[in-house]
Amino acid sequence: MRPIDYGITNYELVSLKNIKQETLIKMNNTLGIMLLIDKPNLKVKSIEELIRISKEIVENMPKEEQEKFNRHKKAFIELFKKRVGFKEDIEEFKEIEEMEASTMFDTLEKIAKRDREEAKLEGKKELVLEILNQKFGEEFDKELEEKIKKASEEKINKIKKNILKITIDELKEILE
Repeated sequence: MRPIDYGITNYELVSLKNIKQETLIKMNNTLGIMLLIDKPNLKVKSIEELIRISKEIVENMPKEEQEKFNRHKKAFIELFKKRVGFKEDIEEFKEIEEMEASTMFDTLEKIAKRDREEAKLEGKKELVLEILNQKFGEEFDKELEEKIKKASEEKINKIKKNILKITIDELKEILE
């Protein structure tokens, strides 16, 4: 903390890095939850855990603090999206500000789960593309690559299961 003199009033700059996570949770108010979400060195195992902690804080706030949180929900959502790297165009975020806090947290959980599943599928596709590209070389053209990028999880799993013995013709058949 470093004191700053602005004439009549003195202010201290505080780094969120220096405030313990538990301290912010124990604040049990809107400011505490906003600071917690924005804390640079926040230690949580998953997005779901962060949502659970946030939901518990809001549920345990006094009534007037819950009302204050509802007035500042948009700021919370923006901080949350920034924290977890959600895309701006997720449809649910347009409606989420109007929801009750508990419904909002449930929706955030669903979005996080779906986002994680999509990322997992993208990872599978990238791995399959890399292996098939090495296996088939020039036979593996851009058209096949695009089909794999657009393929369903079912097709990707089928390719992945047989990746060591699959032929280029079998691959084309699966992707039709």
